[in-house]
Amino acid sequence: MERPISKMFGFKKGNFADVGFFIALSLTFMFLVVMVYILLSRFNSTIASIPMINSTLEATSISNTLVGSYPKAFDYIMPLIYVFFIAFTVWSAGLVESTNKFFVIGVVVTFLLTMFSLMIENLWDEFKNNVNILSYINDFPITSFMLDYLRYFVLFFCFIILIMLYSRRD
Repeated sequence: MERPISKMFGFKKGNFADVGFFIALSLTFMFLVVMVYILLSRFNSTIASIPMINSTLEATSISNTLVGSYPKAFDYIMPLIYVFFIAFTVWSAGLVESTNKFFVIGVVVTFLLTMFSLMIENLWDEFKNNVNILSYINDFPITSFMLDYLRYFVLFFCFIILIMLYSRRD
């Protein structure tokens, strides 16, 4: 008796829970990245204000380089996470044979996830428009764009899952 590959290796099946997890992960990731960036920037300002360290050109140069390169390094992680989530979900959804009822369920779940992403967009908008945070957010243009238009990324993600599940019908 043959067992499917997904059961033999314990792979999870492609489903819409990945989309919800992506939404939560993206918001949490961006909050953490911005908070660390704020802390690094303030730490850099503190180091620059200490006369003993300020006289050392190497220490201030290293600190400024770290703070300057932080947004560039972390701004590309969010699109990579999105691509990896889509790739894994499409791959794992391809292992599942589905029925027509998945299409109806998928449409309903897509609507609910889109509404959830709209709520997350509002939360993000309130967070990023804070006067103390806005200048730091502007250093992350790609990630900020993804969270500003999260509903479109979620719709694309859900439609890919729908297409993949519907194409694997019995």
